[in-house]
Amino acid sequence: MTNNKHSKTKRKRGIKLQLRRIAYNASESYLVIQLTNTSGITFEIDFLKVYRVNGNKKRKSFKNWK
Repeated sequence: MTNNKHSKTKRKRGIKLQLRRIAYNASESYLVIQLTNTSGITFEIDFLKVYRVNGNKKRKSFKNWK
């Protein structure tokens, strides 16, 4: 099963990391990403660490009201 609802993108100094889709298979999750480099500096990717972070959206939106 694949979830194609949203695609997230982060850009910083000519590097763009885009989450294309998330695929689920039983208890495993797969992230399909696209990395684009327009910085002019050559990079060689050896690995990418991905962390799962739990947050409270209500608390974050309440802080922004102050």
